[in-house]
Amino acid sequence: PESRRETKTDEKEYKNPAWNTTLEVPGYTAGDALSFTVKDKDPLKLDDILGKVVLTDAQVRQGFAGELQLTEAGGCPDAKIKIKVEAMGTVMAKVEQTVEAAKEVVTGKEIRNVKVEIESAMNLRQADWDGKSEPYCIVELVGQKPESRRETHHDEKDYKNPAWNTTLEVPGYTAGDALSFTVKDKDPLKLDDILGKVVLTDAQVRQGFAGELQLTEAGGCPDAKIKIKVEAMGTVMAKVEQTVEAAKEVVTGKEIRNVKVEIESAMNLRQADWDGKSEPYCMVELVGPKPESRRE
Repeated sequence: PESRRETKTDEKEYKNPAWNTTLEVPGYTAGDALSFTVKDKDPLKLDDILGKVVLTDAQVRQGFAGELQLTEAGGCPDAKIKIKVEAMGTVMAKVEQTVEAAKEVVTGKEIRNVKVEIESAMNLRQADWDGKSEPYCIVELVGQKPESRRETHHDEKDYKNPAWNTTLEVPGYTAGDALSFTVKDKDPLKLDDILGKVVLTDAQVRQGFAGELQLTEAGGCPDAKIKIKVEAMGTVMAKVEQTVEAAKEVVTGKEIRNVKVEIESAMNLRQADWDGKSEPYCMVELVGPKPESRRE
């Protein structure tokens, strides 16, 4: 009984009531039909039935907008109700499309971005004889993925301990990818010198990393390091997988769905009260043992 909802009663027009009410009917799963019952509100006795109609499961899936003939209308063959029901088939199809798109992400078919914060480096060598090294850092996915290459600005103030504090989005990630970091000296007159390299393994990328890494190929500077932070792609992918599973439950009917129903009006109803004061209202609910879906 606590789930019971109803349209307002129309006290002005018993024969052609206008409700213009939008309701959300919960509990929908594929195959459900919708039952509409028009009644007369009566405080002194059981409410009289003024008409009934059922929208089939196919109509609910396809959606419906228009008039329906009412049965059990008390000798009024022209009694009808005007309604609009959202196409649940379209809703479910959209969810299924979302599931497929998310699946592609999880299986690595969809491009993903790795969020990388390159903070600083320390104890770098001086690459230029004039003491004007301008170090910068390149980050890219290991393998044949040139489109993933991103770089920081160069630091002209401190060649030994540059501070970049740069956040980059590295595109093209798929499960199993490692990240390569290369610190170089910007030089307009010759090839940029390498000041150090390091690779973040696929496991570290999946788990996430925040801290310092020892640089190799650092030109005789054993204490050369880089400080970085990488988003845990394993966590990102796990969240996507959870989204997929949640969407799957919707598609397979395990998750509660709401049907949007607009109950506009009825026409040619009978007069149920001898004093001419019928107060019609409409109840809608899913057909089947689902009392929580009942709305009026």
